[in-house]
Amino acid sequence: MLGGDNIDLTLAHRLEPRLTGAERSLSATDLILLAEQCRRAKETLLAEQGPESVTVTLLGKGGGLIGGARSVELSRHEVLEVVLDGFFPRVGADAVPERRSGVVEFGLPYAADPAITRHAAAFLIRHRNDAGGAAPDALLLNGGVFHSPVIAGRMAEVVGSWCGRTPVMLRNPRPDQAVAFGAVAFGLSRRGLAVRRIGGGSARAYYLLVGDANDGSRRGVCILPRGAAEGQEWTVERRNFLLSVGRPVRFHVFSSTVDSGHAPGDLAVLDEAGFGELPPLAVALQAQEQGDVEVRLAARLTAIGTLQLQCVAVGDPEQRWDLELQL
Repeated sequence: MLGGDNIDLTLAHRLEPRLTGAERSLSATDLILLAEQCRRAKETLLAEQGPESVTVTLLGKGGGLIGGARSVELSRHEVLEVVLDGFFPRVGADAVPERRSGVVEFGLPYAADPAITRHAAAFLIRHRNDAGGAAPDALLLNGGVFHSPVIAGRMAEVVGSWCGRTPVMLRNPRPDQAVAFGAVAFGLSRRGLAVRRIGGGSARAYYLLVGDANDGSRRGVCILPRGAAEGQEWTVERRNFLLSVGRPVRFHVFSSTVDSGHAPGDLAVLDEAGFGELPPLAVALQAQEQGDVEVRLAARLTAIGTLQLQCVAVGDPEQRWDLELQL
């Protein structure tokens, strides 16, 4: 995940020592409150005709952690420095995100590299062949951060530097509500109302980590191919697996937007570029006793955007374990 929350947390961490002193740190609760204050300050400062600075105040808890309310000034220049240099830097068309351990904060799987422009460049590189080498002609920007003309302009500038021309900026007066509008439209289309759904299937293929190869690389088996339709079940026919039941286990699932042509059962090296890991699923599968059961895998995309994985016992198809992963 990468977006406004990352920016707000970065600003909060930047202001934290100025509020508490270098030797103290905020609790998780206070850090969340500070991030919310930073969000409001960011939106005010980056608005058209926004002020040069605003006051960020963190309320205290009486005689508690920070005693009383404390305030610091946050300037427009400081916010632009964080946002433009950290999240929208000028990069080349061949830029790729840095590969390092991602940060999980407040239960959310954040992207390892915060530079949105590098992720955009990598996306275009991955799909260059599918587009026949064509460059973007237009930009449609979603997300509240693009209310700021400065940030929208930086994104257009960077993409234009890749293409040799400035892209057309498509009008979106409410970028912060784009996802909500899409969710409503999706819900209405599910009921046959208002809009028609556009098909095309899954934009990603999904793989289950099954072990390491002799060279130490991680291997995964394709459980759902790219282009799979919603509700369509795909069974891994050519391979069976041993499933540990009656004790805690972890499932590691990866996804890829690369059009590799993999079918269910095909193996892939997950350390190659283009594979991203989803948050692991930890679960204890119920059984009368602990042990390993030979199973066959089946997967499908659900209407609510989750990946449903079924582990069906080879010796007794009536015995099965259902798992659901958030995508």
